Amino acid sequence: MLNITCNIDKHEVAKIPNSIGIVAYSGKDWRNNLLLSTSKLVFLLKSIASTSSYVTETHVYHPADENLDFIKDYFINVFTHGINPPMETDNDNLIHPIGKYAMLEKRWDDFDYVFFNEGDQVIFSKNLSKYIDCLDDSNYLSPHRLERDFNKSNSNNQPIVIHNSIKYVLYNLPKNREEQFFKCNTFWESYGAAWIAKKESVNKADFTRPGNSSLHVPCLSMFNAVKALKTSNSWDFFVDHLSGYNNALNKEGYNIETLPNCW
Repeated sequence: MLNITCNIDKHEVAKIPNSIGIVAYSGKDWRNNLLLSTSKLVFLLKSIASTSSYVTETHVYHPADENLDFIKDYFINVFTHGINPPMETDNDNLIHPIGKYAMLEKRWDDFDYVFFNEGDQVIFSKNLSKYIDCLDDSNYLSPHRLERDFNKSNSNNQPIVIHNSIKYVLYNLPKNREEQFFKCNTFWESYGAAWIAKKESVNKADFTRPGNSSLHVPCLSMFNAVKALKTSNSWDFFVDHLSGYNNALNKEGYNIETLPNCW
């Protein structure tokens, strides 16, 4: 049994009533065709820990050829589902569209709220149970997305903010924002690789949508179906995209697996 300690920043949160969390873990890294690595597994455990702290039940979807049953021994009310969707091309990369096929199972019928997250993101919000009051059957709430950067390799001219005394890139923040929430006018403004919605909104999305962006189907399908909202204050609801730091290190020629202090 692999022995891993999962440490995330602890903060008191109130669970969203009668809610289901769906965590999509793609397994093989489409950038380098590598199978499960230690860092990716640590990222996944952190994502599950943070997601499950907000919802009443969490379902983790992963490729069927990777046995992740042991995850159920680490968490309460967390369930794993190995699925084997056909490989799809995403911008010339072959990927496992796990998120897309997880949504097609529509496991949320008995729940009031659906919280989608990818398997490499930690969620932060002390008042998320309060913010869901803005939700109805015509919208969803997306988090802001932060990535830890290295030598500005991932900055792409986006603003730099400080989180836990470390510099992060804050992506897709528009200039004009309303008082508490703002409507996202473009998909990339809305994109946080996670979202929360009432099931009535989720039922309006077509997750079979074809296209050249299979990785983004769970988020793009929601954007095309209902109105996307974000909190005007980015610290009210955001995610730390853990793999972003891995990407930044790769651009500088480093392998995160040889730098365990980075994850």
